[in-house]
Amino acid sequence: ELLVEWLEDFKSKLGEYREATETIEECENTLATYREVVDSVRVPLMIQNARNARQKDGSCLVYGLEFHLNAMRSALEKGLPGDPRFPERDNEWIAERLKEKELLVQWL
Repeated sequence: ELLVEWLEDFKSKLGEYREATETIEECENTLATYREVVDSVRVPLMIQNARNARQKDGSCLVYGLEFHLNAMRSALEKGLPGDPRFPERDNEWIAERLKEKELLVQWL
């Protein structure tokens, strides 16, 4: 960020002079190389870190995205308990699925 700010300031003050062209091009080329090299690694790493983050790391998901998706998928595949003797279990099941959905939306 400091180099970008410095370069913009330099260009606004001295960019019209032929002598400044080499310095401007050198900085712009270095910044372009930085974006190519660092961002190609940083962005996938940021995505993986977000997927792996747990609640203790600042995520809203207690055990990370993969665990959350697997647990949610498993519960949905099993479906509603559907035992007429215990209708409150159906309500609890629905409440848990809603909570899981809301956490997933919040994570996104």
